[in-house]
Amino acid sequence: MHNVHKALRQFKLEAKLLFSNWFFAALPILFGVWMFSSLSKISALAAKKLPPSQDLYTFVYSFHQVQHTLSLGAAVIIGILLIRRDIRRPSYDWLGSLPVSGAMLIFIKFAVGLLYLSLFTVAMDVVFLYFGLQRELAIGVIWEQMMFFTWQYEWSYAVTLALAMLLAMAISNRIVYMIGFCAWMFGTYFLDIFIIQRQNLYPLKTFHLSQFMTKSFFENEVWGYSITNQEVGLSRLFVLVFTLLLLVWAAAIYKQGRPSGSTLKWRVFCAAMLAVTIAAYVPYGLFWKDRFQAYAQVVKDTLPGGEHSILTRFEVDSYDLQVKRKQDQLGVTAAITFPASEVSQQEPIVFTLNRMFQVLKAELNGKEIPYQRNGDWISFEPGLLDGQKEEQIVSFQYEGTVMNWMYEEKNELLLAFVKGKDVYLPREAYWYPVPGNYYLWLKDGADKVATAYYMEPPQFAKYTLTLEGFDDSVYATITPMTPNMTGSGSEAGTGKQVFERQYNNGLSIYGGNLIEVAEADDTLRVVTSPSNQLEAQTFLQKLTAARSYYDSWLKLDTNYVNQIYYLPLSDFRSKNIWKKEELIGDSFVIEESPGHNLDYIQQSKALTALLFGSEDLNRAIIRIPGETPDMFPRKIREAILYMYYRDFLQLTNEELKAAYMMTTSRFFVDEDVNEIGTSMIDMINEAIIQGKQAQVKEILAAWYAKDLRMNSGKSKPGEKPGGTSGGTPSSTPTDITTDTPNGKLGSMKDWNREWERVMDDA
Repeated sequence: MHNVHKALRQFKLEAKLLFSNWFFAALPILFGVWMFSSLSKISALAAKKLPPSQDLYTFVYSFHQVQHTLSLGAAVIIGILLIRRDIRRPSYDWLGSLPVSGAMLIFIKFAVGLLYLSLFTVAMDVVFLYFGLQRELAIGVIWEQMMFFTWQYEWSYAVTLALAMLLAMAISNRIVYMIGFCAWMFGTYFLDIFIIQRQNLYPLKTFHLSQFMTKSFFENEVWGYSITNQEVGLSRLFVLVFTLLLLVWAAAIYKQGRPSGSTLKWRVFCAAMLAVTIAAYVPYGLFWKDRFQAYAQVVKDTLPGGEHSILTRFEVDSYDLQVKRKQDQLGVTAAITFPASEVSQQEPIVFTLNRMFQVLKAELNGKEIPYQRNGDWISFEPGLLDGQKEEQIVSFQYEGTVMNWMYEEKNELLLAFVKGKDVYLPREAYWYPVPGNYYLWLKDGADKVATAYYMEPPQFAKYTLTLEGFDDSVYATITPMTPNMTGSGSEAGTGKQVFERQYNNGLSIYGGNLIEVAEADDTLRVVTSPSNQLEAQTFLQKLTAARSYYDSWLKLDTNYVNQIYYLPLSDFRSKNIWKKEELIGDSFVIEESPGHNLDYIQQSKALTALLFGSEDLNRAIIRIPGETPDMFPRKIREAILYMYYRDFLQLTNEELKAAYMMTTSRFFVDEDVNEIGTSMIDMINEAIIQGKQAQVKEILAAWYAKDLRMNSGKSKPGEKPGGTSGGTPSSTPTDITTDTPNGKLGSMKDWNREWERVMDDA
C-alpha cells in the first residue's frame, strides 16, 4: 500500500509538469477543432450541383489517415521529453535516491504520457459523436465505430510513446529528436507505401504505428472493421506485448546506468520479454501464412495467358440454389437445368466453381455421376446425359469456408467472404457453378496472378435462392419471395430466406453493416451503409418522383429495378471489374467512392435502368463496319428521358446544358450520325413550348409500348430469353436492333408520320 501511495505522488508530479505546459494543453483542443472543421465541409459540399460523397465514415477515415498520423508526432516529442527532462540530465542524478524504483519511474512516465495523449482520443470521440448525431446515424452504429477508432488511437499512441521513450533512454545526445522524427516517418508512411504496398509484405502491417494506412480495409464502413477483427485482434495482442518490451528495455537501460545488483536480472527479464514478444507474433504470422499459402496454390495452378484453352459457354434455363450456413461454413446444393442441345456431344461438359469450395458429389437427373475437378472447373462426360430428355438437371453438392483473399497491383483484395454478419458473395466470385470454362485468374509474372475480367453469362436464367442459418439480414440482387420490413426474404418461423426471379444475368448476396432507405408505400429501396443515409434519402426521393411522373403516362415494367445497392465495393473487388454501376437481376448496383456517389449522374443512370432495363444507352446502337449505326432506338429512349428534364423539372434547353451537361449533352449533339435525335428533341421542345405535352406523351408512350427494353432478358416470340435460339450466344443482342419483342420499332419516317397524325388531330 505504501508503494502505491509513492507511485501516486510521483504520478501527480509528472502529470503536473506535463499538463501545466500551455502548448501541450492546447494541442488536443486544436486537434478537435481541426477535425470539426474537416467534417463541417460535408454540409457545404452537399449544396453543390455535383457534390462528392457525403459519407461521414469516409471523411472521418480520411482525417485519421493524415491528421491522426501527424498527431503521433506529439507522442514522439512527449516520449523523448519525458525522459530527457530529468532522467537523461546529469544534474538530475539525485533521482536515483527517490523512494520509487527506476522501473516504476519509467512506467509512471509512460502512464502520464498516455493519459495526456488520450485527450486527443477524447477530442476525436466528441467531434465524431456530434457529427454522427447530426447525420442521423443510429446510436449503436456511432458507438461501434467510435469504439473501433478509440482503440486504434490508444494502441497507436501507446506503442509510439514507448518507442520514443526507449530512443531517449538509448541515445543521450540531442540527435535523438531527429532519430525520433525518422522513426515516426518510417513507422507510418514509409513502411506503408514503400515496403508493405510495393513489396506486398502484409505481415508487417502490425508494425505500422497508426494502422490507418493509405489503402486499408478499414476504409470500408460496410465490412472493413468487422471482417478484419481477427487480424486486428492478433495484431493488438502483439502490439501490446511489443509495447511492454520497449518499456522493459528502457527500464533495463536506466538500471544499467547506475550500480545495482539487479542489472543481470533485468537483462534476463529483457530476454524473456523478447521471447514472449516473438511468441505473440506467431499467431499473427500464422494468420498470414495461411493466406499466402492459398495464394501460392492459385499461382501454381494458373496457366500463362497464352496457354489458356478456348472459352466454351452454354446456356442454362434455371438455377435452384440451396445455401445452408453453419457458423462461417457454407454448404450448397446447386441444381441447374439446361437443354441437352446446348452442349457439345464430343467435349466434356464444364462448369466453373471457385476452388475455395470442396465438391462432395454430383448428380445428373437424380443419379450420382463421376466428375473431374481441375482447379476452378468441374466437368463430366456428355455420354452421361439422358438421351430421352431434352431438359437435363445437374446437381452439385459442395461446401467450404469462404474467405477468398489475394492481392494485385499493391492492393489487398477479399473477393468473397462469409464471416459473422458479413456476407459478400458477388457473382464474379463464381460461388455457384457457372456453365463453361471461365477463368478466375490470369498469370501476372512468375509468382503473381490477377483476377480475370468477368464475363457476363450469354443467357439469362431463372434463379431460386434459399438461405438457411443466416441470423442477420441478408440481401440478394433478386427479389425476395416473402419480403418483410428488413428487406430479407425470411419465412416466419422457418429460419429460411427465399428469393426468386424469372430472368437474371447473375446473382450476388450482401450482408453486413447495411441499412435500408425506402419511401412510404413504395417498393423501391436503397440499401447502403449507415453514413450514406441522408444522401440516399435525397436520391431516392428524386428517383421515386421521377418514376411517379413516368408512371402517369407510361406503363412501366416495375421488374427492371426494385432495389438499389450503393456500396463501397472498390475496397474488395478486383480492378478488372471496370463497371462502376451495373444492373444485376432487379438490382441497380452502384460502386461508392468519394468521387462516384449518388449525384444527378447516377440518378440519370438509375432512371435509365428503371425505364429500359440498362443503365447504358449506348447498348442501343448497332455498329456494323461500313454501315451507318442505327440510332433510332436510342434516340427514342433519349426523347423519353428528355421529358423528365424538360416537362417534369420545367427546365429550358439552355438550363439543361448549363446545369446537367454531364447527363444531357447527348440530347443536343449535332453530328450527322445523331441528326435524327437532334431533330426529334427540337420537335419535342417546340411542342412543349406550344403546350402540347399531352400529345408528345401519347406519341412516346406508343413507342415505349413497342418494348424499348435493353437488358431485360425477355424474348422475342419463339426465342429463349436474351435473343438466341441456338447453342452459340448472339454476338449482337436483340435489344439493340430496330426489331423488338413486340414487333419492328420503326424509323424516323415512321416517327414523322406518327407526329404529324397526332399533332394534326390536336
